[in-house]
Amino acid sequence: MSFFETPKLQNVVLQRELPNQFSDKLSSHPIRNRLLSELVKTLENYYLRINNNMTVQEYSFASHMHIPSYVSNDRGYFRVYDGGSDRLVVVVPQRMGAYGYNFARLVASYLASNGFYVYDIVRPLHEKRLPDGVVSTVQLPVDIQLIKSVSKQSVEEVLGLIDLVADGKVGIVGISQGAAYACIASGLEPRIKSSAYIHGFGGIANMLLYSDERFARHFREEELKRKNKINEQLVWEELREVDPLSYAKSSKSDVIMINARKDKSVPQRNIVELWKALGKPELHMFNGGHLSIALHTKRILEIILEHFEITL
Repeated sequence: MSFFETPKLQNVVLQRELPNQFSDKLSSHPIRNRLLSELVKTLENYYLRINNNMTVQEYSFASHMHIPSYVSNDRGYFRVYDGGSDRLVVVVPQRMGAYGYNFARLVASYLASNGFYVYDIVRPLHEKRLPDGVVSTVQLPVDIQLIKSVSKQSVEEVLGLIDLVADGKVGIVGISQGAAYACIASGLEPRIKSSAYIHGFGGIANMLLYSDERFARHFREEELKRKNKINEQLVWEELREVDPLSYAKSSKSDVIMINARKDKSVPQRNIVELWKALGKPELHMFNGGHLSIALHTKRILEIILEHFEITL
């Protein structure tokens, strides 16, 4: 029996309609946020040709899972970008706090502006699903069981969303940790026929034990605080069920991977492991690191668009 199941999304309610315009909070400092926001709006509107006339609908739903101590996480959210066609794509975001650029929203807006019907989903313990006063998951007490619970809830909500909205084939985009969840979902859901993984990786235990990524460092600090040492073998055994490598070979999806050559958050070893497990799909390596790859945003979006135009 699989660790993951496909739930029925319950109590789905339209929360609000909003314009397809940039609204990310880039800084807690009001003036800095305003200046950065104006710059990004200009780039999105005139350089990337995002369609601002589109209306985005935000829905909420009752999550099928409850993680103790996190009541705000009991309600999930997804947004709908109607690009005027029946070609469906689901976008699974990177780790997001209260502040920062939401690349998933950009991908969804861009694909919808180019004729796709797109959903982006708010991951558990992210955005408004964080507890009051918490702006990032690195402020939360983290252990292996929480990581497994959040991974299970994340993947199953993606599967539930696809089951809710897709009769036929669907594409999926995953970004960083969202790419791990998207890869797992692709190995479980046959309707996912096309996938694009940005900063995709395999070997989640290896990532948590050795990566310089902020959440990985936080996990190690929390483990040492609780136990004074980290049982690496236990981490590997416990996280095998939520590792993309355990599901990659089951995927029947047409895949492209997009990664950075000098990524300290996603080491090359983990990129190569996933690439091999997926059967060595098309891999685009860009100069830069985990964040500076954003300098190639336009080309990355074009590659994803071209991939879905061919495969969906």
